[in-house]
Amino acid sequence: MPSKIKTNSASPERQQFLNLRNFPARLDASEAAWLLGFQAHDIPILVEKSFLKPLGSPTRNAQKYFSNADVLELYSDTRRLDRATRAVMDHWRSKNCRKRRNSDQCARSGATGEAMSSL
Repeated sequence: MPSKIKTNSASPERQQFLNLRNFPARLDASEAAWLLGFQAHDIPILVEKSFLKPLGSPTRNAQKYFSNADVLELYSDTRRLDRATRAVMDHWRSKNCRKRRNSDQCARSGATGEAMSSL
């Protein structure tokens, strides 16, 4: 019997949100991530690298909200979105290389220099 392939792995909450006709003016981190196609744990990286700016001046451990207009601006700007995607990939590549402490593998994958200094 062939195994079933899951074609849509989105949660019901995500599907419901993405099917809204108009998005709310203020998005939390998970909603911004859903809209941009990132994971929620990637949003702090995008904030650190100045691709997104939280509304107000939240403390470090406070919940962050983002302007719908700012998120949609990043959504529609393919160059900025490409740079944001690369920043997230470099962050995780660098973090994984540090965890493994295997500099040869890091050098081959290109996770040295700029990626290592971006943290």
